Amino acid sequence: MHTHTKIIVSVSIALLLASLSALGVFFYKLEVQKAAYQSMRAKEAEETARHAALTSLVSTFEKTREARETLSSHFLTEGEVIVLLSLIETLGRENGVLLSTDELTVEPVNARFERLVASISVEGEYASVLKVLELLEHLPYEAQIGQVTLSQEANIWRGVFDVQILKFKSI
Repeated sequence: MHTHTKIIVSVSIALLLASLSALGVFFYKLEVQKAAYQSMRAKEAEETARHAALTSLVSTFEKTREARETLSSHFLTEGEVIVLLSLIETLGRENGVLLSTDELTVEPVNARFERLVASISVEGEYASVLKVLELLEHLPYEAQIGQVTLSQEANIWRGVFDVQILKFKSI
């Protein structure tokens, strides 16, 4: 082989190796860019999903606003306890019954609620005492009548009612 041919072959091999190296670097950079693009797309998809979930949550929040307000109105709050006791005393007075709150206790229910238990004594005519009991059963709160004790002396009926009312815990 001639020197001239050897130089051409050597230069060709060098150019081939340089081209293959450049091609290898090109494909390596292409894979790095592909991985970065896939990572960016995954983050974008995650962000889109998070945005959709937040939008759905806000929509649900708005759709349930009235229902939550209605539900919330069935539970007593700390500031409404005095108003409730006044309401109960008014129910007794308006129905001709002597009414007093003998005991007021608070029992824990869970992390969000507690139960207000009021022991209420009443004295009056039979129909009036029963009317007050009926009205207590229909308080505008989540309430239950626990123990009821009634007794009669002459024409006067005496009773003790344990009224349990669910209320929000004070923070």
